[in-house]
Amino acid sequence: YGMYGAVTSTTVSNAMMPAASIARRLQGGGWSVQGNCSIAGRCVTSANYPSQYGNFQGCTMTALEAGTLRVEAFDTEQCCDFVVVGGLRYSGQQGPPQGVEIWPGDVFYWLRDRDGSVTRSGW
Repeated sequence: YGMYGAVTSTTVSNAMMPAASIARRLQGGGWSVQGNCSIAGRCVTSANYPSQYGNFQGCTMTALEAGTLRVEAFDTEQCCDFVVVGGLRYSGQQGPPQGVEIWPGDVFYWLRDRDGSVTRSGW
């Protein structure tokens, strides 16, 4: 479930994340996560996955080890909730591509629009 791996740095900043998301930091399984995401083994998931994520959540995920990205499930609000991988936004049921090479220090983001209206199962 969720996504394994990480991606190249992007220009998205923590300023785009809700302040409450920035306070929580986890580390494990080759990841450092800041915000409302979870680590299960070597997998990073949106909060509550496979149940629906909450409103106003987001996180920054940093790879601590080299590897490749693998997405096993992906479902976000098409218009407003997205994952940023290599500077590209992914939403709806079209997640990031498989097999993207990652390196320690690569960062990607989970950003939720502040509309607070629709949630999905996430990734």
